[in-house]
Amino acid sequence: MPFPAENRQIVTKTQVGRMSSGGFEDHFDAIVEKLRLISRKHSGEKGLVHTASYDRANQLHNHFKDNSQCHSRSGDYLSLQISYWQQSNDDMFFSPAAMDGVDLPRDKCRWQALVKVPYPNLADPRTRFLTDERDRDDLYMERTSQQIQQSVGRGVREAGDECIYYVLDESFSDVRRNVDLPDWFEKAII
Repeated sequence: MPFPAENRQIVTKTQVGRMSSGGFEDHFDAIVEKLRLISRKHSGEKGLVHTASYDRANQLHNHFKDNSQCHSRSGDYLSLQISYWQQSNDDMFFSPAAMDGVDLPRDKCRWQALVKVPYPNLADPRTRFLTDERDRDDLYMERTSQQIQQSVGRGVREAGDECIYYVLDESFSDVRRNVDLPDWFEKAII
């Protein structure tokens, strides 16, 4: 990572609880309030919110309809939907699928929020094989870590770029504890 840590800060004091196994529903009001505070702090700035599922994206979007757009399930039109968002006055974009392959330099994205740690789907046969048959939970956590690392880079794309990354899911601490994260990533965590 060639960009300074202070330009890509990862804020963990915004965690509101564990989001797996019903945690999203249990903490929904706290998530909405935290996102409301973050969006007010960054009023007029674009923010990408990573949700890990379309249902979560839609539920959150329903609370911020006056200032957000949502990646819908209707086709794989993520780049088109992001383009509409960028051309709008809406600050937030909710998506479960924008953790990689998305380029949002400069004012296209000044903040991001990780609502839910993106664990691989255990219903996927390959993931199930690695975790159950091969007893490779380390690969499961490593894939999770890689997704998070990729997502941090969506808004810091060039020298001088800045984008702050807020973590709402306490499960982020599990990833840090179980994966040897790269130094460049650890240095950005505050």
